[in-house]
Amino acid sequence: MLETRKISVCLISKGNRRNLDVSLESVSKQTFNDYQITQYLSGEKNLGKTINQSIRESHSEYILILQEGDLLDPFFFEMCVSQLNSFSFLPNVEGIVTGWKKKKNFSFPRSSKKNNKGILLFSMLQRNQIEPSTFLYRKRIHDEIGYYDENLQHATLWEFYLRFLLQYEVGVIPKILVMIDGENETPLCKTELIGYLKRKNSSLASLIEIKNRLSQQNLWQLFRSNLKQLYYYLN
Repeated sequence: MLETRKISVCLISKGNRRNLDVSLESVSKQTFNDYQITQYLSGEKNLGKTINQSIRESHSEYILILQEGDLLDPFFFEMCVSQLNSFSFLPNVEGIVTGWKKKKNFSFPRSSKKNNKGILLFSMLQRNQIEPSTFLYRKRIHDEIGYYDENLQHATLWEFYLRFLLQYEVGVIPKILVMIDGENETPLCKTELIGYLKRKNSSLASLIEIKNRLSQQNLWQLFRSNLKQLYYYLN
């Protein structure tokens, strides 16, 4: 059994030894060293099952899903843990994301205009803005919202992030701290996600469709502040 650590790094590998080694090296260079690594080979059609197995075998306060080939800045752990601790006056903040870079491109998740500290749920309804290797969150949230859905092939991560944001806030560190080897969203993500949520009769499917229609009509601004209330009303 693994010892209890502050952070569990769930390293998802597809068997590329070179990519695996560079990711492990970036973890070994962290200035914050209270962590453990659980490593699993990813089944192409069941990423959710692979991640869930890794999380269940971890013993830590925080979880990071690190994709093989992604590189962490040496200060990634230290900055994320420090920033999460600084949100103690906002008890609903249970995760933190950072900016990321891929080759010549870079991205910062949209932050809340209200406090400039959170990812907004309405922006995530259009597309998945969170790369797993940039997202550190508290493991305890799985007791409330469950684990990654093992019935999805392309939209496993996105669906989990939406459930997370319905319950909790996500802070943002507006600094590039991760080098991404490859983006996780594919053109099939939204099609699979909406179809699956409809089959489950989930109100998240209705919210996505409402968001798309209102965006086309420039009316979304009227509804975004009451998004969570709308979700629970639809439920």
